[in-house]
Amino acid sequence: GAAQCVASGAMPGDRGLVVALERTGYGGEAHARESRLLNGWSAAKVRRMGASAAKLLVYYHPAAATAARIEQLVHDVAADCAREDLLLLLEPLVYDPNPDPGGGALAPDARRRAIVEAARRLTGSGVDVLKAEFPAGKDEGEWLAACEELTAACPIPWILLSAKVDFETFLRQTEACCRAGAGSSPGA
Repeated sequence: GAAQCVASGAMPGDRGLVVALERTGYGGEAHARESRLLNGWSAAKVRRMGASAAKLLVYYHPAAATAARIEQLVHDVAADCAREDLLLLLEPLVYDPNPDPGGGALAPDARRRAIVEAARRLTGSGVDVLKAEFPAGKDEGEWLAACEELTAACPIPWILLSAKVDFETFLRQTEACCRAGAGSSPGA
């Protein structure tokens, strides 16, 4: 709907528009997910639409068989956006790379490590802003340390995804993220 929004004039000219580049869902197996771009979309097309930024959601785990391909995809899209002088927001979603059908959601410690490692591996290639999953579980005593670990691993500003938590939880998570340096570049 981004093109229709711009063409109809519904989008005021003084507002920024972020346009997604990825197809919904993923290809491949649940333990080796393939992120895919929308057919016919590119940073150049997004720029011609009048967008201020592009967003790329990828399914990623550093131990997955597809990790190197996802890293290359992010690098290529970041280079494409840089050529078009287009801001790139990256949204990596981590998952369990275990092919065992009895597997499921990552344990809190494994999830934290995967989120932090995703930030470390994916943000150094020209990405401008990381849209991060909350790196900690339900134990609020661990929240600040987990967010500080993410900030240390991420050389660019990062913002928090809500992940469908209730408003009060999201507010507390956001406070922990901000105290830990989310939204600013290290050393800024």
